[in-house]
Amino acid sequence: MRKVSILLIILFPSTFVFSQTEIFIPYRKGDVWGFADTNMQMRINPQYTKVDMFHEGLAPVWNGKTCTYIHQDGKQITNEKFDNCFEFRNGFARVDRGNNYAVINRRGEVITPFKYNAQQPRKPSPGDDMPFLMDSLTGIVLLEGFDILIDTNGKELTKLKYRNIFSFGEQGLAGVWSPDPNNHNNGLINRKGELVVPFVYDNIDYFTDEDLIYVKNDGKYGYLNPEGKLAIDLKYEAAEPFQDGRAIVKLNGKYGMINTQDMFTIDPVYDEIIDMYDGYYILRRGNMHTVMNPNKLLDFKYEMPVESWSLNRISTSGYYYVYAHNKIYFLNPEGLDIHHEYYLPSDAERDSAGYDPYGGGSYFKYIDFIYVPGYDDMFLSYQNKKMAVVDEKGTLITFYKYDQLDVYWSDMCRFRIGKKYGYLDRNGEEISSGFDLNYPFYGEFAMVVKNDLYGYINRKGEQIIPCIYEDGDYWFEDGMIKVIYKGKEGYVDKNGRQFFSE
Repeated sequence: MRKVSILLIILFPSTFVFSQTEIFIPYRKGDVWGFADTNMQMRINPQYTKVDMFHEGLAPVWNGKTCTYIHQDGKQITNEKFDNCFEFRNGFARVDRGNNYAVINRRGEVITPFKYNAQQPRKPSPGDDMPFLMDSLTGIVLLEGFDILIDTNGKELTKLKYRNIFSFGEQGLAGVWSPDPNNHNNGLINRKGELVVPFVYDNIDYFTDEDLIYVKNDGKYGYLNPEGKLAIDLKYEAAEPFQDGRAIVKLNGKYGMINTQDMFTIDPVYDEIIDMYDGYYILRRGNMHTVMNPNKLLDFKYEMPVESWSLNRISTSGYYYVYAHNKIYFLNPEGLDIHHEYYLPSDAERDSAGYDPYGGGSYFKYIDFIYVPGYDDMFLSYQNKKMAVVDEKGTLITFYKYDQLDVYWSDMCRFRIGKKYGYLDRNGEEISSGFDLNYPFYGEFAMVVKNDLYGYINRKGEQIIPCIYEDGDYWFEDGMIKVIYKGKEGYVDKNGRQFFSE
């Protein structure tokens, strides 16, 4: 029941709205399926060999090896049968026949022919975009190794076949590769599928949401406007995407930063400028490094070898840390050191210590240092063969008592003491323990294991579903989780009620 997804998209209007007022839950009775409401009252009698959850008021149902869709009143939206049906998103769904797929709308109309290849028909995880529905304005359907745009009526919009159509940015443009395999240049199309920038650029930044898009040709960089015209000439030796109205560029061998009017806000005098995201940058002249936050250059400066520097912001309040000379310094928003430094080993030292953050092997046999996980403003520190948690200011918030600490994820940290696993909250309090294995929290719940059987706990550490199932999903959907019980699939709600019977 481990799920993955593939990416295929269609063009559809952003005005689609659907409100599903009632929650119908798949209910299995013996070997057949129907649907019940949240009070466990049957609303559609068990009669199907397989069903999926309702999405946008429609659910895929199977009779034998074929499937179709029903409304919440049990009526089919079409008499056509398919080999595989996917959930509806934004008014459309994918349906398969053999190795090909098509697109169906809410009226049950198959709006495209079954000519698109479906070599890997996989169901995505809850919360993922459907295989062909990615953003609310546009999409891509894969056809015989080329990408083409189709509209909501199934009409193919692109007059040319492109190799790879990338996602559209807010400017309404998408990067494409030339259909000629001997032409390695890039172009841009609009949402009508029209080629607005010809295949003349070596490189185009397809993914930016800023107004200006960087391009490269013959070793020089410039920027295009949303109409696909050059707004900043091809004159820079290197360039990066605009973020918050500024971009890193290289001119005459030195780095600076420009605004959207092509004026320097940071003069090109630096040997390197590194974007550390969230508006933070490292600026280097020789071996001298300094930090810039979203507003100004800070006072924190160190002279050090180039390869030994790194910076990360770790909290919304502006605290961050830097690596320097194999140490970690905790800094406040003004760039002032607020805590003593921690030793940071090299990769070779970590390897020799047996570092294994996720497995069950040995941990840091002799090195005392702090490990930075990069999640939720928390650090993990090791000392005397035990681990502890450190907060954003470099202050210990737990004792050194854990044999294993996982990175913080959704405000929870997994720990191991001996052979038993549990969870810490952001305050370093143990909220639950004693499990043979545990998994990260996804939303409000996490999967736990006892005696090779699966169950679930909530964020208070309460076991809401006992460990009696052979397998289960990670994600709850509409308050329900799919599990395997005595070799059969079934649904259980967050109160542990089983929506199945024999």
